[in-house]
Amino acid sequence: GAAMGCNVTVITRDESKRELALSFGAKNVIISTDKAQMDAAAKSLHFIYNSIAFAHDIHPYLDLLKSNGTMIMVGGVPKGSMPAGSFSLIPRNLRIAGSLIGGIRQTQEMIDFCAKHNIVCSIEMIDATPEAVEIAWKRTVASDVKFRFVIDTKATLPKLV
Repeated sequence: GAAMGCNVTVITRDESKRELALSFGAKNVIISTDKAQMDAAAKSLHFIYNSIAFAHDIHPYLDLLKSNGTMIMVGGVPKGSMPAGSFSLIPRNLRIAGSLIGGIRQTQEMIDFCAKHNIVCSIEMIDATPEAVEIAWKRTVASDVKFRFVIDTKATLPKLV
């Protein structure tokens, strides 16, 4: 976002992620569980990249979009995401789009862009053991994850063999 000249706003349920989001270049942070913050941000965004991986009502997020705004759902629209129906889209010409992953060309373009702008990923490396994976899974279910887990098979498997 910021490397493309966008003013980035992070929407999160967790206040503890505010400083991290700002350190990564976000200009604004909205706590989605704080109705006052959501109301204050109404009709302020052109685009929302929605990566929420569980069923959730998208209407509060649609309320954040300006007229003619777009929300892209990566991975699809989970069942139950539009309990109030789609009529909230029509008067303000809002759009919902979906995306999975790009092909080889698009992936390479993204890698080249990230390299050019020194954009790197933040991960949490875990051992390739059943115990470590179980702990990571429990943390995921408890929403105690800030970054993606990467299972370090290269370092762990030689120790097990």
